[in-house]
Order: sequence, then structure tokens, then C-alpha cells
Amino acid sequence: MIDFTGSGSLYFSISGGDALVAKLEKLGRMAKPLLARAMFEEAEKIGELCKEKYVPRDTGDLAGSFYREPPVITAYSVRQVLGFGGAAAKYAWVTHENPRAGKTGGISPSGRRYKHWAEVGGWKYLERSMNASARHLPRRLGARIQRDWQGLFF
Repeated sequence: MIDFTGSGSLYFSISGGDALVAKLEKLGRMAKPLLARAMFEEAEKIGELCKEKYVPRDTGDLAGSFYREPPVITAYSVRQVLGFGGAAAKYAWVTHENPRAGKTGGISPSGRRYKHWAEVGGWKYLERSMNASARHLPRRLGARIQRDWQGLFF
């Protein structure tokens, strides 16, 4: 789940991980804690990608507001929340949904010049980062789980 600290949420479910799910079932009760750790680590990588390539950057407050919560393990799932928020929560959501974000050239829609503006990044910054990460996410999660599983025994 991607969250903007109360201003709005987007939910993503990554598909295509059938092989990963089959392997997790073989791990038994260790599967969810290992998956949770892998998801927590991967959330940090997604945040780094997002801040580096996609977040509109002017003062750096928005990029600096990235957070990831500890994973939540339930009987049927493992949930990882990440997002942008804190003092920048309202701005984070508005900017995420603004097609002009990072593309204004310093001029408002009414023609007024901004004192400062983002010259990089764009709208849907977290969604775009998730989409860029999604294709190989099951493989990366599987590699992290395998690393941790082997670390338990060797």
C-alpha cells in the first residue's frame, strides 16, 4: 500500500509471482516473516528510486518526507506501507495527482511567475516508481528470501 499520511492512499498488488508463492508455501511458517523482511527492504529501494528519478524536487521537503512502516503480518497476507507525508502530506497528494508537477517551467496556469519551482520529476511519482519496480519485484523478493533462508542455516 502507498499512503500519503491521511491525504489519500493507493493500493498496489503485484501479480506474476506464482513461482514465488509456490516457494513460500514450501517454507511453511517461516515464509511470512521472511517475506515481510524482504518487502521492507524492497520498500526502501523503491523509495530511493522514486526520490532519485520521479519526485518533483524544489526544496527537497517532499523527497525528504518518504517513509516506510514496519510490515504487518496477518493470517492471510503481508502488507507493506510506504509513502510520502509528515509536514508535506497535503503537498505530497496534490503533487502526485497534478499533471503539471515538475513541468511548469516556473509559470502558473494563469501566467504568473513562481518564485521557485521543481525542475525535475513529475506527477504520479510514487505510482511510476512502483510500476517501474513491479516487473522484477517477485524475483527480487525471492532472492532476498533465499538469502535470508540460507543465512538461517549456513
